[in-house]
Amino acid sequence: RLAWLAHLSRTRIVYALPATNPWGFANRKRTEVRVDTNRDFAIDTSPSACAQSATGRVVNELFRRHVFQVGITFHGGMEAIAYEWGAPTYNQVRRFHSHRRLTPKDLAPDDASQVSMSQAMVLIAGEGLGIRAYRKSRMNSIVYPVHGGMEDWAYAASWDAALSVKGGCSVKGYERSRTASYDDASNRCSMLLVETSNAKAGPPSLFGSEDKLFGMGPGHVTRNVRLALVAIDIVEPYVTWRDASVEGCVHRASSTSLSFSVGGAAKVESSTVYWGCYDAYAKSVCSVEKLLARA
Repeated sequence: RLAWLAHLSRTRIVYALPATNPWGFANRKRTEVRVDTNRDFAIDTSPSACAQSATGRVVNELFRRHVFQVGITFHGGMEAIAYEWGAPTYNQVRRFHSHRRLTPKDLAPDDASQVSMSQAMVLIAGEGLGIRAYRKSRMNSIVYPVHGGMEDWAYAASWDAALSVKGGCSVKGYERSRTASYDDASNRCSMLLVETSNAKAGPPSLFGSEDKLFGMGPGHVTRNVRLALVAIDIVEPYVTWRDASVEGCVHRASSTSLSFSVGGAAKVESSTVYWGCYDAYAKSVCSVEKLLARA
């Protein structure tokens, strides 16, 4: 476990915003003054209804400066994990008519991967202490469609013309160019919404404990830290050798067994091993003299 965490710390860059809406946190409000910051983004909305809050502008500037691959936005409510789409434009199957079959427009291009990611998070989060297992589905189905949603904006603002705000957000004090267009690589983040719980407070035992983190221990904080680690892990696939104790070179006529595990992926459909000696690894694997002698 420590080796795994060390690997993540070496190969991932993690940004955490503990209180994205500090005014709302300090005043125990979901809004920033009168603006619902959850719906203040340049996606599937009118120019006058986005980038009104400092919260929305801060997040917008972060995405203009960095490329985020996977993200989680933690909210209080209903205990669910939701993914794209949450935009009304792509809500062809209405929430209260779920008997209708999904159309292609209801599904995001990365729907299959987001289903796999959310399923892995459900499994690793677990349940207990009266906290039920997370439900999962698309935001339009399990929550409700909203204009200007942060999750769809993070996922599609740079490439989906049908959802873009033409000309950018028309609010005072913030240049329209900051929301009119985005670099093609910027807003392509698989942003998952995690509704943690309707309860906003409770006894310390309800939040879990550090010593139960890897033991599937229950508790809101404990299980959501595990869930976040899944998101960090799944950013990029990687291979870890299970047995690296064999020293020396393998003769051409001999054979050896290789054992490895794959991380950063929900499913491995196939694997191929390519072998050879590279100059960069010669000293750690075989000396140059040995390689020349056996060539």
